[in-house]
Amino acid sequence: MARLTGIIAAAASTGHALDLLRGWGAGSYSYAVPAAVVLMAGICALVLHTPAAPAPLQLAAAAVLALAAAAAIGVNLAAAPNTAVKATTCFLVMAYIGAQGAATILHRAHRTRQARPETATPTRPGRAGSPRGSTAANPT
Repeated sequence: MARLTGIIAAAASTGHALDLLRGWGAGSYSYAVPAAVVLMAGICALVLHTPAAPAPLQLAAAAVLALAAAAAIGVNLAAAPNTAVKATTCFLVMAYIGAQGAATILHRAHRTRQARPETATPTRPGRAGSPRGSTAANPT
């Protein structure tokens, strides 16, 4: 569901980014910049849901995802034609970030429950292999 929310938010924000960049005379970069931001957000979302990703990488992905959301909100505020559209598109971006955060928390909770620690069998004093129960002569 977070991905679907992201697709909707990306579609709305990309349109505004295209309008804004075309107005600034960015030419072909009008398409490249929004596409790069959307792809970057998607990659960050994948990293956040990858169990093998180390914690520093996940933290970096969360930070970059927040920057992508801030860029999308800035574009929507700058290029949307009226207050209602600005509010709606900014809400869509924030809804995606909220859904992504909730999905990440749920994935981590599920992984934590799945990973069960191994229980070690304690040894009793006097058993074979125990230093206290050893019958070897003391060399001193």
